[in-house]
Amino acid sequence: MNEIIEKPKTYKYILAWVIASIVSNILIRIIDMILSVSIVSNESDLILYFIISGLLSIPIFSGSFIVIYNLFKSLNINKVMIYIYILGGLGLCASMIQTIAIFNNVGIVLPVIIVTASTFSFIISVLIIRFYYKSKPNRWY
Repeated sequence: MNEIIEKPKTYKYILAWVIASIVSNILIRIIDMILSVSIVSNESDLILYFIISGLLSIPIFSGSFIVIYNLFKSLNINKVMIYIYILGGLGLCASMIQTIAIFNNVGIVLPVIIVTASTFSFIISVLIIRFYYKSKPNRWY
């Protein structure tokens, strides 16, 4: 029996993207505020802070994306992934540039591990999303 797959409207893709972005950013900022208050007391604590923040952002980013996109059952996630790769990667770069600039303004040079941890968490999050939906043929076509 062949199923007819209805093509979702473009606005649904955009709406899901905006909601998922807002939710994940709010949750990550809340976690970052809690972490910064509880972990960072001086400059030497920054590496630990960025590593823990990066690790915690993996389930937050991938989880919020999956939960929000599961609310939009007609979306083809295969079509969304290219935007995650490109726009998500650009967002990561912009965020890292902004973070480095903020710390440079106060005379703190961030070590490379911070960029590495953020990049690692983004890649792992994207892979979790990809493998989750790739196993669902009604969402990956």
